[in-house]
Amino acid sequence: MNNLVYVCGGFNGSLRVRTVDVYDPVKDVWTTVKPMEARRSTLGAAVLDNMVYAVGGFDGSTGILHIVLRQIPCHETNEIFC
Repeated sequence: MNNLVYVCGGFNGSLRVRTVDVYDPVKDVWTTVKPMEARRSTLGAAVLDNMVYAVGGFDGSTGILHIVLRQIPCHETNEIFC
């Protein structure tokens, strides 16, 4: 989105993470932006109408998450949909 690469959540070898990192290939720079509300790995992510959506995933304990998170492009706000 906007020539940037978004990486949402994942697994660091010990825990599921809620981080959101953005890579700018032109500047070759990674930036950490506002994290997701819940830790999750094995999630789906997509862009629609210039917004990043994180869908589902595993939180490491309670199972599959049925929450959709929308990352607003300015990186300052997240919205959660159930």
